[in-house]
Amino acid sequence: MLADRVDRRRMMAVTYAGRALLYTWVPLAAATGVLTMTQLVVAYFLASLLKVGFDVAAPALLPALVERSVLLAANSRLE
Repeated sequence: MLADRVDRRRMMAVTYAGRALLYTWVPLAAATGVLTMTQLVVAYFLASLLKVGFDVAAPALLPALVERSVLLAANSRLE
């Protein structure tokens, strides 16, 4: 439902950037020796949550990107 209430492109950009930050932070924290198991679990949970947000917004954005006549074909290519 959130994908219907906010700008889908912005939601996709924010969730993608958030995952990129998490994926960058984990190796940096591990390299400096400050990564704990709790931080790793929290990072995994947040990355999963952001992925769900991205995956919900992507198909919802499709009707705004393609013409109605090719919507069925474009939707089938997402799967």
